[in-house]
Amino acid sequence: MSYITTADVEPMADDPAAVESAATSLRATAEPLRSAGADVETHWQGLGGVYEAPEQGVLFGAVAPVRVAGDDLATSIEQIADALSTYAEALAPLKVLRDRLYTDVGEFGIEVATWHGEDGNGSESWTSNPEFVARDQSLRRAASGITSAILDAERDCAGAIGAVSGGTGSGLGAVDDAQAAAIARPGAWQTVLTTFDAKIDAAAMTTLERLAAMDRDELDAWVADNEKRMHELIDEPPSAEATEAWWNGVDPAAQALMVSTAYLLVGNLDGVPWNRRVEANHNGLRSESERLRRLIDGVPEHPSDERRAQADAWAAELRLYDGLLEEQSTVVAPDGTTTKTSGAHVIVFDPSREAIAVYVGGLGPDGGIPASTRNVGVYVPGTGSLLSNAEGSIDKATTMANAAMPPGSLGMLAWQGGHFPQGAEAANSAASEDLAPRLSRLVNAVDHHESTTVTAVGYSYGGAVVGMAEKEGMDVDRVLHVSSAGLGHGIRDLDQYPETADVPHYAMLAPFDPIVGGSQGLELPGTGIGHGGSPVDTPGVTRLETGFNDASAGQESGPMRGHFNWWSTKSSAFRQVMGVLTGGDVEPFVEDPEGESHKWDVGVDDLPIMQDDYRRRTIAVETGQGG
Repeated sequence: MSYITTADVEPMADDPAAVESAATSLRATAEPLRSAGADVETHWQGLGGVYEAPEQGVLFGAVAPVRVAGDDLATSIEQIADALSTYAEALAPLKVLRDRLYTDVGEFGIEVATWHGEDGNGSESWTSNPEFVARDQSLRRAASGITSAILDAERDCAGAIGAVSGGTGSGLGAVDDAQAAAIARPGAWQTVLTTFDAKIDAAAMTTLERLAAMDRDELDAWVADNEKRMHELIDEPPSAEATEAWWNGVDPAAQALMVSTAYLLVGNLDGVPWNRRVEANHNGLRSESERLRRLIDGVPEHPSDERRAQADAWAAELRLYDGLLEEQSTVVAPDGTTTKTSGAHVIVFDPSREAIAVYVGGLGPDGGIPASTRNVGVYVPGTGSLLSNAEGSIDKATTMANAAMPPGSLGMLAWQGGHFPQGAEAANSAASEDLAPRLSRLVNAVDHHESTTVTAVGYSYGGAVVGMAEKEGMDVDRVLHVSSAGLGHGIRDLDQYPETADVPHYAMLAPFDPIVGGSQGLELPGTGIGHGGSPVDTPGVTRLETGFNDASAGQESGPMRGHFNWWSTKSSAFRQVMGVLTGGDVEPFVEDPEGESHKWDVGVDDLPIMQDDYRRRTIAVETGQGG
């Protein structure tokens, strides 16, 4: 007779956290479908068969095909999400008990294996020890009870899902081999979510096709009543390829009508060519400028301090919008000749979401980035970014674009795609998690020549946004963290990035950075506080020297300048940024002989680069290939 071992403790087929995450993802798909405005006829396949019962070794049934309208489908999705949440809630304490049991069984096995009875036969005579026999029986009862409870939770969940789609609860039939192969673990949850992604694509495309067929009066009325639906289309669009194909198939007159009327949607929809997005966003700028002028005109002669501050912010936004409309931009013909056009290349503009993105560089007649642009940078700023001060981000992007040689070889996108944290909000990851999908979708849809490299530059909180966008699947050739808050909440290793784990990552952090130097790498699990690992300490990330504020004069940085002074064109740090953006040479960080990282040091005067015998060395910037 053998005693219980860890092999007798059944593994859990589902992790409670993964199940709850799947439930959350499903809920996020419901509202766009509910608001689609048109019936969505679809088939669900394999939603009920995602639970593997350890004793049966099969997946619980498949959900019967159903046809429902958009609102009914959304309700059904929410009911399935509720079933998953209940399942996760039931699994959580069982997982704790199962893990504890596994440890207890392992320790019991060690005791038995090392015990020697009076006959000297060791583990073979374990049954002669009454204590061992009693413990073995107790552990087996516990294992059986936990397995039974897990099976009950699986059956309840499968029954709830079956009830949603007309199934018969725990009587759902086992799936066949082909179905099991299609939705078998470990990809079961992803299969479910991918199924719903396809349905959302279909619902979104149905709406887009309807809009393209409307006349002016119909489109005016729809736009006036459907700002929420437009945001849903922007947040959950069809693939960029599908959107581009749809747009190219729309009659030119209908395109022009949508650009002039549905400018919020067209100007922010990934897959629409950038030149048409620019036209739409110029219309959005004009409309918002008119609104701001009315608001400013309504401010009393002697306003309160709060009202005066609001009026100043409106005035700053108005100056920015007027300036963007007056600016001259470049169009690059296929033969390389350039012409000027009125208005900046505004790729994103949604004032209700505090969102704006401006591309500094030439665009082709079709809205794509020309082959003469060898490199494209995406600059994501930090805490405190607002529409009223977005000019600062655009100026930095312009400075970087203009510093590259030959002229026009570097294009820069200054991206503020939504609400950035203000003040103490910066400790929380909520904004980065909200911004990340928008950044990822936009970057992945950029139309550029195959030889052009794309580099994401995250500054301060923007570093966390870039990291979370990588987690969402953003695909770039290089990543640069500048005075970064971190790799993104919960990210401790580059392998957690699905498309960019193997592309070159660089990081710069001044020896004394009072803003992020002391907080990099700190997180409070379960609270949303913190931004993942420190880029300068993460294996696979190349740390670069920040050098001096004036590279030629050798000035050392003073308090507060370590975080903010990297964009000064005279600084060593700016030279490093340009090296990464253009694929040139950069100066790697010289490790302190005593191993100090120098992230939070005041008055540092003994760094290796400050020594008389220091000799600058450089390395070539690498170019990766994501995904």
